[in-house]
Amino acid sequence: MSRLSSTRSRLSQSAFTLIELLVVIAIIAILAAILFPVFATAREKARQTSCLSNLKQTGLGEMQYMQDYDETIHEVLSGVASGKATTVKITYAELLQPYIKSKGVFACPSSQLDKQDITYDNRFFFAVGMNSYLGLYYNYYYSAPQYLNCDALGDACEQSAGYPRAITSAMIKYPASTVLFADSFDKTVGATTPRGYWIDPGYLFGRRYGLSNRHNKGSNLVFADGHAKWYRTPTVLSELAWDTSGYQYIEMSNYNKAGVIWDIDADNMYTKPGKWETACCTQPE
Repeated sequence: MSRLSSTRSRLSQSAFTLIELLVVIAIIAILAAILFPVFATAREKARQTSCLSNLKQTGLGEMQYMQDYDETIHEVLSGVASGKATTVKITYAELLQPYIKSKGVFACPSSQLDKQDITYDNRFFFAVGMNSYLGLYYNYYYSAPQYLNCDALGDACEQSAGYPRAITSAMIKYPASTVLFADSFDKTVGATTPRGYWIDPGYLFGRRYGLSNRHNKGSNLVFADGHAKWYRTPTVLSELAWDTSGYQYIEMSNYNKAGVIWDIDADNMYTKPGKWETACCTQPE
């Protein structure tokens, strides 16, 4: 055999066939399909942990604020409740700045907002919201007939001696279960801009005023005792609350699979277990 033919023979024996190349490419594609979602989940898990740490600091800042203000919780947005409210328009996050000293704490690394801000003028750029039921208005105390009955009386109820009423730590009977702040919905849908500073759990998630679902189909929450925890979003919400238009929906929000409390005046799973269904959600995740 000549030297040339011998070389050609060795080359033909060592070269890949087309079928072998296609098999290798297919294996790489399968591995990529398996690993890329894993990497994406791990990356989001890291962001979730960072956001949870931020919320923890927010909760601690709130506790320090309350110590300085007679154990009292502030409004979500100061200056907008009624004629009795302060005329200074400021967000809850701005009120907490002297204690937290960082605007970045209110930012979520998984938010889809182009920018995140905490000022009143830029309040549509919040990714972390306050539980609105702990504010001065639009909660069970404000709406229910046995309290101010504002749903029936309208603005006249705000002339009552009982309005406005700020919530104090002594009024929160279950601080480890009562939500202070949480990941809020932050997307613009069509012409509807988000209101991420304000959370009303009756709006569930994935819509204005509702919770976010951006951390591996879950949300971070911080509670009145200062601890923070991740939950699968539907477990802290009530489908019945979304389906109900009357003031009772506020109380229904207190009945959920996780046992978290949103409103301190309404019945909940600890004071009257089984009063309402706890299922959620038919809304797709």
